[in-house]
Amino acid sequence: MPKYIDADALLAKMERRRFYVGRASDPICIIEDMPAADVIPLYHGCWIEQKETCRNGDKIYQCSVCGYADEHSPSTEVPFCWHCGARMDGKKENNGT
Repeated sequence: MPKYIDADALLAKMERRRFYVGRASDPICIIEDMPAADVIPLYHGCWIEQKETCRNGDKIYQCSVCGYADEHSPSTEVPFCWHCGARMDGKKENNGT
């Protein structure tokens, strides 16, 4: 099974090693030492239809999690928020697990 890591943490760790050692130590060892990034919370939300309609007939929907506005056809299923990544599965609560 793949191991997902935090790229920012990896780069920071590699920079620290370069600073102290003078070069990036064995990259394979650094990557293997990185903790898994599977603790990222998954948010659930829904698209809230707004009153405005676009000229092309699309509707404007707002993410219930972050408030991001998206334009799409009422018949188009948009399964996640492009801005915050929340899964649009109809649940209005935010689950941080």
